[in-house]
Amino acid sequence: MKVLWSLVSNFVDVTDLSPYDVAEKLINAGVEVEDIEDLRERLRGVVSAVINRIELHPYTPSLNILYISDGKDEYRVVCSDQLLKEGDVVLLCRPGSNLPDGTTVSVANVRGVESQGMLLSEIELGTDPNATRVLLLDRTTPIGIDAIELLGYNDYVLLISPTPNRGDLFGIIGVAREISAICGRPMKLPEIGFEEDTLDICEITDVTVLDEELCPRYVAKYIYDLTVRPSPLWLKLKLLHLGMRPISNMVDVTNYVMFEFGQPLHAFDFDKLLGGKIVVRKARNGETIETLDGKVRTLDEDVLVIADLERPVAIAGIMGGANSEVSDSTRKVLLESAYFDPRNIRRSSKRLGLSTEASKRFERGVDIEGLFVAALRAVHLIQKIAGCKVARGGIDKFSIKGTRKIINFDPDMVQNILGCNVSRDDSKRMLVNLGFDVKEDSGGNWYVEVPSWRCLDVTRSIDLVEEVARIWGYQNIPDELPSGSLQGEKPESTYQFQKEVRNLLVSFGLREVITYSFIPLDYGERLKLGVENTVEIMNPLSEDMVVMRPNLIYGLLDTASRNHSNLIFDFAIFEVGRVFGFEEDGRFKESLVCAFLLSGNKDKHWSRPFEPYDFYDAKGIAEAFLDNFKVDTSFKSGSERPYLHPRISCTWFHGDTVIAAVGELHPDVKESFDLKRNVYIGEIFLEPILGLERTYSYKPYSQFPFVTRDLSFIVDESVGYGEIEKFIRSSKARYLYEFRLIDVFKGPQIGDGKVSYTLNFVFSKMEGTLTTEEVDGVFWWLAGEIEKNFNATIRTRR
Repeated sequence: MKVLWSLVSNFVDVTDLSPYDVAEKLINAGVEVEDIEDLRERLRGVVSAVINRIELHPYTPSLNILYISDGKDEYRVVCSDQLLKEGDVVLLCRPGSNLPDGTTVSVANVRGVESQGMLLSEIELGTDPNATRVLLLDRTTPIGIDAIELLGYNDYVLLISPTPNRGDLFGIIGVAREISAICGRPMKLPEIGFEEDTLDICEITDVTVLDEELCPRYVAKYIYDLTVRPSPLWLKLKLLHLGMRPISNMVDVTNYVMFEFGQPLHAFDFDKLLGGKIVVRKARNGETIETLDGKVRTLDEDVLVIADLERPVAIAGIMGGANSEVSDSTRKVLLESAYFDPRNIRRSSKRLGLSTEASKRFERGVDIEGLFVAALRAVHLIQKIAGCKVARGGIDKFSIKGTRKIINFDPDMVQNILGCNVSRDDSKRMLVNLGFDVKEDSGGNWYVEVPSWRCLDVTRSIDLVEEVARIWGYQNIPDELPSGSLQGEKPESTYQFQKEVRNLLVSFGLREVITYSFIPLDYGERLKLGVENTVEIMNPLSEDMVVMRPNLIYGLLDTASRNHSNLIFDFAIFEVGRVFGFEEDGRFKESLVCAFLLSGNKDKHWSRPFEPYDFYDAKGIAEAFLDNFKVDTSFKSGSERPYLHPRISCTWFHGDTVIAAVGELHPDVKESFDLKRNVYIGEIFLEPILGLERTYSYKPYSQFPFVTRDLSFIVDESVGYGEIEKFIRSSKARYLYEFRLIDVFKGPQIGDGKVSYTLNFVFSKMEGTLTTEEVDGVFWWLAGEIEKNFNATIRTRR
C-alpha cells in the first residue's frame, strides 16, 4: 500500500523527522517498508512565471507566441491556449525540465517558430488526460517559485506491505498511529464537522440488512443538491500519488477517505435506486450485474450484494454496479460505509476473479466502530469541496455492539517472555499509545481492552507481549539463549514411523521436499476439487496462504511448476506431512499422509540415458511401499481423484478404505500448473498403516531356476484387477511363487466395455527343477479358473 508522507503529517507531527528514519523504525516494529519514492524526482525545472506579452503565430492562427518571464530570464513559448492573457501566472517548463508523464522538455521548432519550453497542464501531471487548458495560478503567486513547492511535490511515497492480519495498516491513520506509538508523539484526528439540513434522512430512505452475519453494520448518509464536477487539483494529485485515478469530486472524496481511514466507501446515485431504498442480501443464483469495469458478472447465492427493491446495485465490498454509478448528472447521493465479513469477501473476490482496493481492505477486516466516523469525514470533505446539502441524521444498522475484547493480562509476562528489562510503566505507555485501554486491579493484574481496529488480530495475552516487543524494538531484545532443563518425551512410535517412511522413499530414489501447510483458496479450481471441506485461516499471511492444505498434491505440483519454469524437468520428489479438514460432524481433523511426484526422465545411466518415468514407475513405488509395511490391500484400476487421469490411474483399498492412489496427472491440472512434461503422482494415507501390527515371515529361497509365463485375457471393464488378484492369491496354486500385473489395455480392438490384463507368473520348486509339464499344468489350470470365474476370454495361446 502507498502511504503519502504529507498525509501522515496530518495525523502525527513528523515535520522534524526523516521518512527514511521513520521507515527504519517501522521495519523494526514489524511493518515492512518496501520502498520510498521521492516525488521531487518526478518534477524538475518547472517554475511559476508571468506572461509579459502575447503575439499571434505568423503561420498558424490557432497558435500564440508568449513571452514569459521567470523573474530572471524571458522565454519565447508557442502555445495553443487561446484564452491566456497578459499578466497571467503559469507554470513554465524550461528546456531540460522533467515532467511526471516522463517528458523531458527541449527547445523545439513549432510551425517555423522556436519554442523555448512549454506550459504545464494537467495532461503532463496525469490528473486529466482530456485537459484543454494550461494550469493557471493565482496572479498574486510569486514569480520563480519551484513547482515542486507550489504543487506539493516536496513529498515522499512509502510503499508498505502490511501482513494480512494488520488490516488497520491499510489506512494512513493506522500507519500514523504506529509512528505515534514508536516515536511517542500524540495523534491528531481529521476534521469531520459539517452543516446538516432540516430534512431528516428517515423521511427519504431506509436500509434493510437481511444477512447480519455477513453485514453486521451498515451506515448510510444522504447528500443532495450536489454538483458533480472535477476535483480540485490538490485532491487529484494526492490520489494520483497514492496510485488512484481521479474521476470526480464525489468519487474522489470516497477514495481519499478510504486511503485515510482504511475504510472503503461507496456512493450511489440515489435517483437510480429503484424504490429509493437499500437491501443488503445474498444474490440469487444466476442473478447478474454489470460492474463499474463494464463487465457483466453472474452471481450465486454465496455472494453478498447491495440491492435496491428490484436488482443488485453493487457487489458488497468489491465493486459497485453501473446501474447506480455517480455521473455528471447526479444530484442526490446515498453514501455507504459498511462492515462486511472478511471471509465472504475473500471467497467472492476469488470466485469472481475481481480484486479491488476495497476488497483488499474488507478481506483483512476494517474497523467496525470507525466506519461511521469515516462516513462523516467524507461528508465533511464533499460539503467543503462541492457545497452540497446533507440530510439530518444517518442510518446505522449495527447488530453486534459491545463486542470489544478484554484480556486479563499479567504485565510480568513481558519481561519473562522477552528476556529484557521493560518496566510495567513502559509497557502500559506503549499499549496506551497503540490505542489499548489498560486498567489495573488491586492485585496488579491488568485488564486490557483491545481497540476496535485490532479486534481480529489481538486476542490473547501473548499478542499483547508482541505489541510491546514491536514498539520496544525487536533490535533491542538481547540475543541470548534461554537457560533451564528441557523436559518431555518424544512420541517414539509416530516419530520412528515417519522416519521409516522417509528412509524407504529415499531408498526408492526420491528426494524429500517440504512445502507450506498454507495454500491459496483457488487450489480447488486448479486441482478440480471442491472447497467445501476446507479449513480457512482467519488472518492469512498472504493471498497465497489462505487455507490449510487438504492434501500434499498442491505443494508438490507447485514445486514441479517452479522447477519446470526454470527448465529443470527431471526429478522424483516426495513429502511426508499432515493435511487438514473436517469430520462429517464438523470437528476439525488432521491426518498423516505421504505423496510423491515423478517428472521427466529417470536418473541418467549409460545403459538408458533418456528413459522417461511412466505410470508403472509410480505404481511400482506404491506397491513396494505397501508391501514393505505388509498392508493387506485390494486393487482397482482407475481413481475417483479428479486430478488424476481417469484411464491412467489406480487405487488400493485396505478393507473399504482408500489407502493409496497413483496415476498420471490430469491434462487440465497439468495445464493449470503450466507443466512442460508428463507428471505422475501418488498419495499414500499413513494413518491406517500407523496402527497396523506388522508380522514378518520368512521362507527358504529355492536353489533351482525360476520359470515365468505371461497370461493375457479379456474381461468386462467392471471387473477390477483387485478381484482377480485376490482370487489368484486365494487359489494357492502349486509352484506359484509370485505374480504381477504388467499391462492393461482398453480399446475398440477388444470391444467396448472390455479390458485386457496381462499378468506375469513366476513358478518355483524347492525340491528340484520344474519340468515344462509341471509348469504348464499349473499355468493352464489358473487360466481355466480365471476364465470360469470371471467369464474371461483367454488371449494367450497354448
